[in-house]
Amino acid sequence: LRKLVADAQASGIVNLTDFLNAIQEIRSVGIREGEAQFVSEGSVQIMTVHQAKGLEFPIVILGDATKRERLSRDILIDENFGIILPFSMQRVEKDTTGGHSVIFGKSLAYEIALDRERLKEEAETDRLLYVAATRAQDLLIISGVTGNPTRDNRLPGLAGWMGKLAGPLGIEDCQLEILRDGNDVHRIQIEKTNLRADLVVYESSVEFEFGSEPSGKGQVEMEDFTDSALWKKLEKKVRQVEPVPNLIQPIYPASKVGSTSRAPARIVGEIVHRALKRWKFPAGGEADFIDWAEVEFRTKGIYEPKAIKSGYRRMRQLLDRFTATDLYQQMDRAEILLHEVFFSLPGETGSVETGSIDALFKEGSQWVLVEFKTDEIRSGTEIDWNSVDYIQQVGRYLDAVERILKQRPTPILCFLDYGGRVKLVIDRW
Repeated sequence: LRKLVADAQASGIVNLTDFLNAIQEIRSVGIREGEAQFVSEGSVQIMTVHQAKGLEFPIVILGDATKRERLSRDILIDENFGIILPFSMQRVEKDTTGGHSVIFGKSLAYEIALDRERLKEEAETDRLLYVAATRAQDLLIISGVTGNPTRDNRLPGLAGWMGKLAGPLGIEDCQLEILRDGNDVHRIQIEKTNLRADLVVYESSVEFEFGSEPSGKGQVEMEDFTDSALWKKLEKKVRQVEPVPNLIQPIYPASKVGSTSRAPARIVGEIVHRALKRWKFPAGGEADFIDWAEVEFRTKGIYEPKAIKSGYRRMRQLLDRFTATDLYQQMDRAEILLHEVFFSLPGETGSVETGSIDALFKEGSQWVLVEFKTDEIRSGTEIDWNSVDYIQQVGRYLDAVERILKQRPTPILCFLDYGGRVKLVIDRW
């Protein structure tokens, strides 16, 4: 209690109502803190399937996918039978020949309840597999281990998620000869309707060298067994996010922004920009979008359900308004569409000019630069261009792109809430 009071005094919470609200917020955050996984762009994220719900990544790796889940014979709580003990018995009885035999007995109710529990566990496992696999935007890698080869040197049966996928992918029918102590790497391409997969099996004695340059012999190159065009696309995509500045954004304390019933406009604007960067909209699947948005709000310290709902309604309004414009259609069908384009260039006085452009896309032979603004401009209000730096900001971006591409792009300053509509400014540069 002393620690809580000291923290409250240090944070400026001086009245009883705010103090009690802060305590309630701390309790709520403690319950859900594991679900609000913070995502740093351009870095490897390790998280549970539950934490990844609503998020997407260019490359996703599912590890230990052959793990076999075992349901222990423990006390069960069944919706029909209530609490059931794992009862069993043994007794010795005379048989028809006059001899003695051991009779084993089990609880029928327990066996029925155990079967139900297995079905529930299997359904939950299937659901988690679906959620995990659909987090990948471009490439899904599923990794696991197997037991020893069969007597005829074939791939043994697979367990876990890999076992569930073995049938549909045709892995069970693969005619691979695998040696128990071999050191070969086997690769098979699997072609199905609307599906392309690569199966790679490493024998038990394959040696991997980490942290050193490959020698060339036995070198495993991703392009050897993955579509080279796809891999180059992924490599380019991953490299694009490496130089993004300020990867570690602040996680706002719940006591500062999470105790109101409305999400602050600043945070709603930041999440709208995140959605635009990912080119992620409610129309692409609202259930996943809601899950993603909730994680974003919680990451920024918004934990009150009413505040999350109000913030979601606001961001959806802005995004729906944008997707109804011709600009969205132009960007969506563009030959090249880049988001959050970071630049760093030497300035005239020896300084370094840096910035991050919201969007840059190519239409035909012409590049177009787009800067989004989520500020609310009330109906009938004119922007005082002298009091804001929007024009100067876009001007700097135009100069930077012209220096890099040797072509001055077409500028668009896109207000997403200008009197309740989208307004494009294109004639001030």
